[in-house]
Amino acid sequence: MAMIIRLNKNASEEERIALPHYEMECLVTLFLYGRELLEMTGSQLALCDHILEKSNMVILSDDDVFLDIDELPFRKSSFSEDRQFLRKLTELAKDPEAPGKNYMHPDTEVVYPALDRLAGLIERCREPEGEEASPEEDNGLLFKLGKGWRACHDVKRDLYTAERSWRGFYQLCEIDKETYDRLGTPAMEEGSEGRCIGEGRALFEADDDYYTMPYCEVHDENYHLLAPWSKAKKRYENTYGTKGAKT
Repeated sequence: MAMIIRLNKNASEEERIALPHYEMECLVTLFLYGRELLEMTGSQLALCDHILEKSNMVILSDDDVFLDIDELPFRKSSFSEDRQFLRKLTELAKDPEAPGKNYMHPDTEVVYPALDRLAGLIERCREPEGEEASPEEDNGLLFKLGKGWRACHDVKRDLYTAERSWRGFYQLCEIDKETYDRLGTPAMEEGSEGRCIGEGRALFEADDDYYTMPYCEVHDENYHLLAPWSKAKKRYENTYGTKGAKT
């Protein structure tokens, strides 16, 4: 099956982006690549996660998967900024000089025009109606992410936290500003982000690699308050159930 990108369910065939699986995979990979170079708000991270989730559904679905631009989880309060963020992602996707893209070799005659069409759909997407209350845990949070890691700057509390994972291993740490600023930049050696995060103050660890008994180790009982955005609490509940889990 394939993923088809369209403005909404009423879009005509001409208004849809339908590519063979490999080219569509290249398009989505290139489009989401830029998120590893930019600091994001919680709402921008949610947009990227939604697109990635749709892309991953293709593997499991027996039917075509539709990514409707009008159904992206935009927030009215940050619509303009978030749409500009998506525009920036399309620019980075086509920039051959963007750091770290040397390994990507897309068919530019197919993928780049599709990126231009995607940019056009983003321009046409509608602003959400009504005003919603932003999730409290997203207020004042900025994010960076890369392969196997995600970091957060809690602006209001001037707090920096990060999680890293590899296979079944997971760790949540408090890090300093210097480490946060270096993450995702050319100053960081490729593949060293996880090690740098691990040098911070450990808050929570878990492992479930199918070779050892699943376990969780809580280093700071307030881990879920220091990093409510993280997967740590979910990892705890997956191991021990919700009984006794931090709330």
